[in-house]
Amino acid sequence: MAHASINNAQGNSPLGEAMTAFGGADAAKNLADKFSEHLAGGGGSSPADIKGVVNSVVGDNADRDQERAGLDILNALKQEGGV
Repeated sequence: MAHASINNAQGNSPLGEAMTAFGGADAAKNLADKFSEHLAGGGGSSPADIKGVVNSVVGDNADRDQERAGLDILNALKQEGGV
């Protein structure tokens, strides 16, 4: 479901803009997959959980914009019920 939301996101939508800032659709799908794995493993979906998953994907070298975009992607997918 997350992949469908990502594939259908328009460039000027909040999700589309976040995907562009994060590194594109493939990077966003990878992030969504990691979050789904986190949830399947019993992890939560609190803001701290979401931030932890984003940081595990982007690493310590990510700039603030990329980290924010990752948070925006997961929050948007969470609101849509995609993850």
